[in-house]
Amino acid sequence: MFKDLFSLVRREQVSLFIGAGFSKEAGAPSVCDLRKAILAKIYDVEKREAHKNDSLAVLSNFFVNEICLGSRNQLIRILQNAFEFKPACMDDHKLLANIPHFKRIFTTNYDTLLENSYEQNEVRVVRNDSGCAYIDKPFTVFKIHGDFADSDSIVITSDDYKQFFTANKNPIMWDLVKTEFATRNILFIGYRLEDDNILDIIRKVSDAQGKNQNEMFLIAPRISQEKQSELKELKVHYFDTVANVFLTQLIEELKKHISEDFKNKYISGETWTRFLKFYD
Repeated sequence: MFKDLFSLVRREQVSLFIGAGFSKEAGAPSVCDLRKAILAKIYDVEKREAHKNDSLAVLSNFFVNEICLGSRNQLIRILQNAFEFKPACMDDHKLLANIPHFKRIFTTNYDTLLENSYEQNEVRVVRNDSGCAYIDKPFTVFKIHGDFADSDSIVITSDDYKQFFTANKNPIMWDLVKTEFATRNILFIGYRLEDDNILDIIRKVSDAQGKNQNEMFLIAPRISQEKQSELKELKVHYFDTVANVFLTQLIEELKKHISEDFKNKYISGETWTRFLKFYD
């Protein structure tokens, strides 16, 4: 099922985009959980009822601009409280961290589970433009929606998304995202495509590249037929499965071919050495 994708990963030609679903088993809040937490702080019954079906971005925007009169303080507190959890199951994160073929990982998650899965001295976390000057580690996690280490970096409201796409907020990071799409094959894991702006990112990059875009893949269970049709139009290959299944099969495939791939110069000596270290 994954033959072509495996082939690209074996040649270190794939970068990752990781969404909220990847952290679900660890106990991280879902988009739905965040919406419920924000709605619970809207005490006007009529307003809460009127916005109960809003997307997370639209609801957050309303909460900041109408309920909090432009202040993001209470919204950030709600998010921080939601992300104060003890990780339950880190199996997927551990599998991913032991695949050295993925050098750059982009994520829209606010949690720190990804970067915490790697050795501290081997991973660099980039949250904003200033961090783009320090990509000097074997692995880099780009928090394109920011995290709580820099609350100003957090992208969540519809206004935040507009600034992100118009390059008024972190233009260097946005340029880097576009460059990654232009030069690498992209694998999305952990996206349900309901409340994220990931489809907007795909559309904008696809429009810019036209017929010259690289391969894009999405791994997610039970995507609706409507969304599958949308993905097909955007030239995204869809696999109806979960991350654990893919990562487990990928590792077995890499084990079979790792020496052959090193001999054929598909991978760097560093990747080869790290893989042997991980799997003895």
